[in-house]
Amino acid sequence: MSGLIGRSWAMLFVSGGYTVKIYDNQPGLAAKAITEIRKQMEELEEAHMLRGELSATQQLDLLSSYDDLAQALEGAFFVQNKKIIPTEPKNTLLSSGSQRVN
Repeated sequence: MSGLIGRSWAMLFVSGGYTVKIYDNQPGLAAKAITEIRKQMEELEEAHMLRGELSATQQLDLLSSYDDLAQALEGAFFVQNKKIIPTEPKNTLLSSGSQRVN
């Protein structure tokens, strides 16, 4: 979820006060996504266009990054997935994830 669309979803969710865990299976990309989100949020706040009632700092405090899927799913009640994954691997991923989420 560390690409442009994933970052946009993350920004939308934190603007509503939700905690968001960004995961990417390529090490370092989830952390890089937060750096990019920080830049964008600071620009939006400066232009008085930041979504939500929380400041950019408060919203950024709701973000964390993970290179490990199990850690990212811990405590989750919703999973936003952007990538198109063939049915079988997706079912395996979601089955594995639901065991961790429940």
